[in-house]
Amino acid sequence: NKRSEWLPDVTVGGEIFLRTSAAVEVGLKAGVGVPVLANGEVLVVAFFMFEAGEEDRHLMEIVSAVARQLGSVLQRKRVEDALQITQFSVDKAADAIFWIDIEGRIRYANDATVNMFGYSRDELRTMSLFDLDERYREKLLPYWDNLRERKSILFESLPRRKDGATLPVEILSNYLQFKGREFNIAFVRDVTERKQREREREAIASLSVALRSAMSRAEIIKIILDQTVELLSMD
Repeated sequence: NKRSEWLPDVTVGGEIFLRTSAAVEVGLKAGVGVPVLANGEVLVVAFFMFEAGEEDRHLMEIVSAVARQLGSVLQRKRVEDALQITQFSVDKAADAIFWIDIEGRIRYANDATVNMFGYSRDELRTMSLFDLDERYREKLLPYWDNLRERKSILFESLPRRKDGATLPVEILSNYLQFKGREFNIAFVRDVTERKQREREREAIASLSVALRSAMSRAEIIKIILDQTVELLSMD
């Protein structure tokens, strides 16, 4: 029942509201059960009075109005809690996360972005995509056209850290339109180790081919030494 209910005397009729027995023990009589609607759930708040009596319509209106306000407050509180959890999970995500506007400006960057690129959050908020990779300046318009059409794009890039070093990354860009504005929500993953393993596999495959075609022991030794130096230079 989603309507407020008045009980003239709670000592008659058993445990209708929670805490009715406790109310009877301390001498309370009339009771009002008020439903509070919040987030699709119904919570019943019970009020008790010392005197038994018939329904007081004016009091019922006041209590019902208070219940509606309480429901609104609870609803906002739950929404705020959900938003805080979402924000915390994004801030602490393992992958770097950017929010980039249509002009290439960085609107948000999480903790992993700070660690990955070496810039502070305050610095990143004043930067654009071009500060990390100048090549995007000429590609920005066709990039956005492609993103609008496909909604999600996975690709690799080689942006530059604050210390000047390039960083091989895999980027998953997602198109988002919010309140008439367009954003690129980019998830960025450092693929340095993966690229290292790929180069090592390619070097080993190249060594295998070279050894099969070698004509002498000296040539085999030279090939092994050259490939060893190349593998060591990858570290």
